[in-house]
Amino acid sequence: MLRLPVLLLVTMAGIIGAMLIWGDGDLRADRRPAPAPTVAAAPEAEAVPEPQQDLTAAAAADEIAAVPEDAPPPETAEAPPAEQAGGIERFAGPTLQVSPEFADQTDAPAEAGEASLWVTATRLNMRAAPSSGASVVTGLDGGTGLVPLGPTDGDWVEVRAPSGQTGYVSSQFVTTAPPQ
Repeated sequence: MLRLPVLLLVTMAGIIGAMLIWGDGDLRADRRPAPAPTVAAAPEAEAVPEPQQDLTAAAAADEIAAVPEDAPPPETAEAPPAEQAGGIERFAGPTLQVSPEFADQTDAPAEAGEASLWVTATRLNMRAAPSSGASVVTGLDGGTGLVPLGPTDGDWVEVRAPSGQTGYVSSQFVTTAPPQ
């Protein structure tokens, strides 16, 4: 009964000992990003130490003269090219092209006051969230034009009413065809 725990303990000690002796340290060190360059602080004037009993005036003058006053300023780290170019980093490779299946489609978002959805119900509640249990923001009359603010292919559509209020309406009560 005692042999199994002892054998396990000796095996684990052997593995840990082998790792400590022959291990290469941190194997992921080459995958970590290089530390950000640090900007050297400007050298401040060193405080002159208080004269000690055994320090002569000549030795004190030598210590003060050891710090040159006309020392060149430290080098400052320059920003990487990506930061200098407004944060846009360019990568080598071909320019991206639109997929052929989407080449004939254009993105034409609705203008601020341009309605592209209309209410088909006699009265429609615009809600604060995409749920029939959400609070009602406002009521919309039939034929009211709405500006979609999100995708129109789901069960709920985020819209802006002519009054400027935004909310969600059920997609089954709106249409893209203007009223007659």
